Amino acid sequence: MGLDRNFTLEGLVYRVNPDTLHADLDVDATRKAVYDIFRYRGLFRADGSWDSTVYKDENASTLSRNYASAHLQLALEYEHRGEMKLAIAEMERIERMFPDYTEMLVLLGRYYLEGRDTTRALALFERLADRNPRSGEAHYYLGVTRMLRGDNARALKELDRAVQLDPQNYYAYLAAYSLSWEMGDHERALSYLQRWADDHPDDSTSRAALQQLSRQGRAAPWRGQPGGPP
Repeated sequence: MGLDRNFTLEGLVYRVNPDTLHADLDVDATRKAVYDIFRYRGLFRADGSWDSTVYKDENASTLSRNYASAHLQLALEYEHRGEMKLAIAEMERIERMFPDYTEMLVLLGRYYLEGRDTTRALALFERLADRNPRSGEAHYYLGVTRMLRGDNARALKELDRAVQLDPQNYYAYLAAYSLSWEMGDHERALSYLQRWADDHPDDSTSRAALQQLSRQGRAAPWRGQPGGPP
């Protein structure tokens, strides 16, 4: 209908405005909804943690994740404002609600890394990779975190796993390449770029970079931390 710019999120619903001058998110209304209005009895405890004492079927469990979306929007707004403590608090609330929600909790780990808190990032990504062993993203960020902590051998193992699970993640190849070069294994380093170039023949930029690096015999700076896959 072309009215997207007229919507303002309030909790889990959108208000339709008569014009496009309003913000996408009403922070005050959303905070009031998720902390004061919504009743989570049977879903979450007072601290936001999942209430496992009450049975919830698969459909109810899936639908309950909608609550996480409201907290995510608050976190993103706080990040935009530079209020990272508040952003982290919202994401930690999601972690208590859904401790295995890898796709969403990766953002919390990225916040930790941006704040140079590799201790909490490591604990989070280790848990996510353990509980979701098929998540290439979890293994990628675990590798990034271990690399930042100087645990290079174990970091490379995780990056290899990330490449295997998600061959479309260019950042995993680039991180593995850069780390291998730093560790002195230049042949292995170039093999990561070669694999990417072979599997993505339309990526002329990467192929040109590979040829240049091979001629020059040096590594390009890695820029995957603390961001990563878009």
